[in-house]
Amino acid sequence: MRMQRLAILTAIGVWIPSGGAAQNETAEVRAAVMAHYAAINDGDLRAVIDQHAGAFTGFLGDNGALVAFESYADQIAAWVDDPNMSMSAVWTVRDLDVRVLGDVAVATFYMDGTMTVNDETTEGPWRVTEVWVKEGDRWLELHHHDGPLNTGG
Repeated sequence: MRMQRLAILTAIGVWIPSGGAAQNETAEVRAAVMAHYAAINDGDLRAVIDQHAGAFTGFLGDNGALVAFESYADQIAAWVDDPNMSMSAVWTVRDLDVRVLGDVAVATFYMDGTMTVNDETTEGPWRVTEVWVKEGDRWLELHHHDGPLNTGG
C-alpha cells in the first residue's frame, strides 16, 4: 500500500523531501515562525510585514472577513502608516508542527497570551494554521488563519 501511494504521488509530480534536506527546511520554517512571533511581541510591525509575502492574506483573530493585500506597500499603509492603528501582544507559540513540501510549508500550532489592537484585547488559547513560501533563501508567511481554541470551559 505504501509503495502504491509513493508511486501515485511520484506519478502526479509530488516531490517528497527526505533526509537532511527536509530536516533543514523544517528547521528553517520553525525558526521563521518563531522570529515572526518575536517581532509581533516586540510590536515591530515593519519586521512583521517584512516576514510576510507581498500578497499576504489572512483570517485574523478578530473573526472578521478575509484580509488580503497585494503588496508590501498595501500592508504598510494599513498597519504602519495608519495613525489609528496600535498593537501590542504577548504570545507564546506551543506545539509547533511544520510540514514542508518543496517551497511551501504549513505550520500548525497553538498560541497562548493576549493581543490588543486599537484598544480591543483578545486572549488565547488560539489554534493557528499558516502557509509559508520560500522566496530566494527566505521563508515568508503567505496566509494566516487563527481562531479561538474551545477548551470546553
